[in-house]
Amino acid sequence: MYVCQAFLAAWSAACRFKGKAAFVVPKGTFKLSPVHFEGPCYDGRSPSVRIRGVLQALAGFSDDNYWIKFSDLNRLSMGGGGEIDGQGADSWSGNKCDKDCKLSSTVRFPRSSIVVRSCMISLLTVALIQTLKFDGVRNSKVARLSLLNSKAFHVKFHRCDNINVSGLKISAPQNSRNTDGIHIAVTNGITIRSSIIGTGDDCISVGQGSRNVTISNIICGPGHGIR
Repeated sequence: MYVCQAFLAAWSAACRFKGKAAFVVPKGTFKLSPVHFEGPCYDGRSPSVRIRGVLQALAGFSDDNYWIKFSDLNRLSMGGGGEIDGQGADSWSGNKCDKDCKLSSTVRFPRSSIVVRSCMISLLTVALIQTLKFDGVRNSKVARLSLLNSKAFHVKFHRCDNINVSGLKISAPQNSRNTDGIHIAVTNGITIRSSIIGTGDDCISVGQGSRNVTISNIICGPGHGIR
């Protein structure tokens, strides 16, 4: 079941609601093209996000550098015990950037590759796709989710502030390139704890401009550690 437009409509309604709102993905498997959940929401409060089913990316490539993105939100609470499957196996052989070029470089694949952007099908240049990206998110928590087989980073926090992360299970094969479990960039005040991470790259990587980072009780491996 392809649900991009339905998810965006539900998010828009929850974001505008003048009260306590929840965005819930029920049990079941849902195929989802790249989608961007934007704020700010009503009165500076974000809907809680509960993923109880399985979100499954389309196999193949995209010109976006994210699959699921949350931006410009305050007091976001995300969890639910569900699974987020990046379907990344087709991408790993092309993820040849080193650490310095990961975030900006693109690689080209055969023109026959079908990719999806904002619910539209097109043939485009490929970016290294981060499964779950938080950009400009504040005073928020992410907990009790499983992420697997990302095309690139599984989770990225960028320009975020006061974030609490716990109870994540992140996995990808040891030979999957550039599949960092959690990447932090230009973020202040983030705590990551009580999570199990095993990927083909860093379990947790801390980029430039990040400060007040606390990491504890992480089971890491396979992977390149925490750095």
